[in-house]
Amino acid sequence: MSLIRSRGFEHKQIELAISVLEQAVDNHTKWLQCVHESVICGEPADEEIIAVNAHQNCKLGKWYYNQTNGIFNDFTEFVDIEEPHRVMHEAASDLLKRKDLDKLNIDDYRDFIKKQQEVIQNLLKLKDKLVSFFHSFDSLTGAINRDAFYYIVGQEQARSAREKCTCCLAMIDIDHFKNINDTYGHVTGDHALREFAQLIKKRVRKSDTLCRFGGEEFILLFPDTEELQGYELVEEIRKTVAETQFKIGDNLSLQFSFSAGVAECKPSANLEEVIESTDSKLYQAKQSGRNKVIV
Repeated sequence: MSLIRSRGFEHKQIELAISVLEQAVDNHTKWLQCVHESVICGEPADEEIIAVNAHQNCKLGKWYYNQTNGIFNDFTEFVDIEEPHRVMHEAASDLLKRKDLDKLNIDDYRDFIKKQQEVIQNLLKLKDKLVSFFHSFDSLTGAINRDAFYYIVGQEQARSAREKCTCCLAMIDIDHFKNINDTYGHVTGDHALREFAQLIKKRVRKSDTLCRFGGEEFILLFPDTEELQGYELVEEIRKTVAETQFKIGDNLSLQFSFSAGVAECKPSANLEEVIESTDSKLYQAKQSGRNKVIV
């Protein structure tokens, strides 16, 4: 789950990858049937199967080499797909190019089947990994959920202890959000939450983590950040949000603000106590007029 922060994954990227992998398992199973028909029954070989670099030109290969942009490179399951997939396609091409099928070596054929099975297993392993990641996100806003957040903060505290640094947390709550739901309906409220989260994700650093903590409440993790610096980062976001007209559909724009509490999270600190501290400061910001950041 730490890769959520370091790679800056988007919910839709993972959803697309899962879909591609599911289709790839089905496609390569059908592809194997075509190879069988050519090798065993003497049917003409599909030119795409015996083409040079066929592994790059199948649908999986086009996604793997041209559409992922390296975002999954930290997954060993992703890296492990490449060589077996290439070798499998090359082995199929080698089998189909043999003119005299009477001389086909049974061990070569069994080895080819083994390679195909390895590819399918690797595809399923990566899909399972990404499904797990998919459920680490809040589907509405694309922010990570609580379980993933607690895991990441725990890792960050351990890293802070090793490197003798500190991190910072900020609890954020949209002001008068109930009025948006009551006035415009929950569909509009959901849209506003989504736009709000996307704006924050654009304003924070790549190393920072945004979590939807519940309802209209979010929490931010700032690694290598002391309390005052964390306050300054959140204050800049607060100003941006307060000045933004959030476009909701074609005919509606909303302007709203948020209140926040900021607290330092030292390596030895109890995480629940730090979160309670940010929540208490958030309450102070609400009580003192809203649209404020309290440190």
